[in-house]
Amino acid sequence: MKLKIQNSMNKIKKQQKKQQSGITLVEIIVATSILVVSLTIISGLLINIIKAQARTNASRTIYQEARNVMETITREAKLVAGSASAPSFTINNSGPTDGDELVLTNGPDVKIFKIFDGAVQLDTNDITSDQVIVTDLTFETSSKCTTDPPNVQPFVTITLIIQSEKVSDVQMTLKTTVSSRDYYNE
Repeated sequence: MKLKIQNSMNKIKKQQKKQQSGITLVEIIVATSILVVSLTIISGLLINIIKAQARTNASRTIYQEARNVMETITREAKLVAGSASAPSFTINNSGPTDGDELVLTNGPDVKIFKIFDGAVQLDTNDITSDQVIVTDLTFETSSKCTTDPPNVQPFVTITLIIQSEKVSDVQMTLKTTVSSRDYYNE
């Protein structure tokens, strides 16, 4: 009889365990911890992706702006260098700007490139947008050739340092040289 009672008690305990099968507090804490760690890693990755996208967009913007500036200055300098009416490149680095001024003279036509308030200007018109800051714009011209016959072309070297307005650590330096097809005549 004692055995029957014990078997009955064991059956009752097994049924109670089946009815009480659930999640313990420890299991909930472990699952929550795993979820929090996973979400932290995923959100960190997403933040890094967003920052990388912003840097890429800023790099693309400053590259486009820098190309536009260089193409504009190069085009104007080539027009002056290729003209027949006493063209000249003059550099003025004593002005109130952040860099040099390039004065292109072609007869009565005068064009001035300079930095003003972080923008490159042609005469008084900005040729860069407000999305970028031009930190330096320098010009260097060639000296006259002293050999006979002349073997040096006149040229101007343009250096531009530009950075993003939004992402300050994105910066680009471009340098180009524009030359005339005519050699110096002494």
